[in-house]
Amino acid sequence: MKNILGLLMLMHICCSIQAQIVPDSVLVKYGADSNKLKKGRVLSKYFNFDFKGTEDEKLAILLKTKLYFESKKEPVGADYCEAFVVSYAWSKGDYAIALEKGLNILPNFESRKDTFGIIQVTNSLAIASSDSKNYTQAIEYLKRTLQYSTSSHERVGVITSLNNMADIYNKLKQKDTALYYIQQAYLRSREYDRPYHNSLVLTTMGETYILRGEYEIAKPFIARAVYYGFQTDDSSTVSYNYSSMANCFFEQQQYDSSLYYASTALHYATPFYKAEMLKASEWMYKNYEKKHNTDSVHFYYVMATELKDSLYSLDKIKNIQQLNFHEQMREQEKLQSKIEQDHRRIKNLQLTGIAIFIITFIAFVIIFKVKKTSSATLEFLGILGVLLLFEFLSMLLHPFLEHTTNHNPFLMLMSLVCMGAVIAPLHHNMTAWMKKKEARDQNSAAQKKKPKH
Repeated sequence: MKNILGLLMLMHICCSIQAQIVPDSVLVKYGADSNKLKKGRVLSKYFNFDFKGTEDEKLAILLKTKLYFESKKEPVGADYCEAFVVSYAWSKGDYAIALEKGLNILPNFESRKDTFGIIQVTNSLAIASSDSKNYTQAIEYLKRTLQYSTSSHERVGVITSLNNMADIYNKLKQKDTALYYIQQAYLRSREYDRPYHNSLVLTTMGETYILRGEYEIAKPFIARAVYYGFQTDDSSTVSYNYSSMANCFFEQQQYDSSLYYASTALHYATPFYKAEMLKASEWMYKNYEKKHNTDSVHFYYVMATELKDSLYSLDKIKNIQQLNFHEQMREQEKLQSKIEQDHRRIKNLQLTGIAIFIITFIAFVIIFKVKKTSSATLEFLGILGVLLLFEFLSMLLHPFLEHTTNHNPFLMLMSLVCMGAVIAPLHHNMTAWMKKKEARDQNSAAQKKKPKH
């Protein structure tokens, strides 16, 4: 028996391994704790930091892993995979898909009181809304992100949401409000003291003071953002902030210093970061215009124009990626629809089989067992038949009752009681009929055995 049990367990493990999408170590950690927040962190760590591959490969793994969790009846894992798909969508510029999917899964996290999931989704919704120029809605989502991050002591969520609030208010030209939020983010980032978040906050701090025209105050923050950019090996951040420094010196009419920082920005942006290259080349030709260097103005103006064309081409590539993303979403919906149809078909077959069994059982009791069964056994079989019928009808009508009563437990209970009140007399009538039939058969048999005179 132990050998058979061990073999069955081994077969189950082998089947599970074959079906797994993410590594075993991730699934083990995911299943090791019943806490839904920790489950979310396990998946977040893998897909955001440990996953090795392209963004499109990540999307394919996410969609497969989502289906895996759905097949295992794991809504937490499936919802987190969908949350990461939302993040992928806005990163590719598909804000409509990001908003649609984010709004669909947000109630799931809220119903489970899963604050980590709520923070992930509301932050993605905020970014998608901001990038699509819906700043008012973005601010509302960020306020929710900030609220949940604060109540659950999620320091990264607090810092990020405060920074993003400041960035949006900068875009809205509300300088004082932007300054308030970025100062709050700055205080918390100093406590948290992680290079990435320090560079993020300091970059926004520098931009805020530039927009206020306070260039001397902006410079130290920009310099420190560059320092942390080097620490995290982030050439894009380094180039971006050097261009901000060029901006400061240009506004102060110190064109040589501005040229130095613009050329340095261009150096760190080349060749991978086209947007930063464009920003740096624009500061280059603006400075040369002030210095009346016509040849250099022409050179960097042409460079800026070509970079704009290049970025336009990148936008077209991005559109193609969006089309691919839509196609993958359609394929997922088709596969999901097929799975649901298969589940419905299997359920219908099971219900049909149960109905046939109940009918056969009752017929068996009535037709074949009446003559050979004692009254006590007959009573038991009658009760069993009625219970089977009641349970079958309860299972069959449960979805209808849920919809009709709007998931009201009291109304559902009363509905089942009424159904029981209708079915219960069937047991008594059936038992009485069977006993009478048994008595008639016995009398008939006794009459046949009497001697004839």
